[in-house]
Amino acid sequence: MSERKRQKRNNDNEKKSITITKFEQFPNELLLICFDYFDYYGLCQSFFGLNQRFDQLITYESKIHMDLESIPEQYFLTYCIQFHHLVMKSGKFPLSFQTNDQYRLDLMFADYFFKDKFSKLKSLTLQNIKVDSVYEFIFDKDTKLYENLQRINLMNIECEKSNSANLLTYNLISPKMKSLTYLNMNFQPCSPCKCGYNNGMM
Repeated sequence: MSERKRQKRNNDNEKKSITITKFEQFPNELLLICFDYFDYYGLCQSFFGLNQRFDQLITYESKIHMDLESIPEQYFLTYCIQFHHLVMKSGKFPLSFQTNDQYRLDLMFADYFFKDKFSKLKSLTLQNIKVDSVYEFIFDKDTKLYENLQRINLMNIECEKSNSANLLTYNLISPKMKSLTYLNMNFQPCSPCKCGYNNGMM
């Protein structure tokens, strides 16, 4: 290797080292702002285990934004177990949740532990989910998501029966939704008839 190439590589390594050092020197408040741009899986994969300070911030102070689509299929169950452990340790609740996978939603919602931890949810985004599952998720009597949800995005919701879409729509615009400030939803056409609620925004 030529002296010039060796010097360039050394300079690049020094720059990387300096960048990492500067990031680690950020105050906790700034680090938490940066962490807020990650979903919880991405945050843990990127920063958990790097040092004790990051681990403490992620476990006890960072916000939990769950995006089930960011989790590779082969790691999904393993991550659920790890997430269970972290949340039990920290006592924190997810603030936002999104998925377009019916199976993963059903799997998590079937576990009472996860249902209990969703009770403080502020933002919900669901796509390609059955309308009955959406209704059960939001208006479950144990979690009572409807009391705290502030933002709801429902996209391409699968509508098998028109009365199911009507029931969901009626309840989403009812006084039950005490904290709701934003609602965006659209349904896939019901079969064999149309449900009449193709698009809606509040």
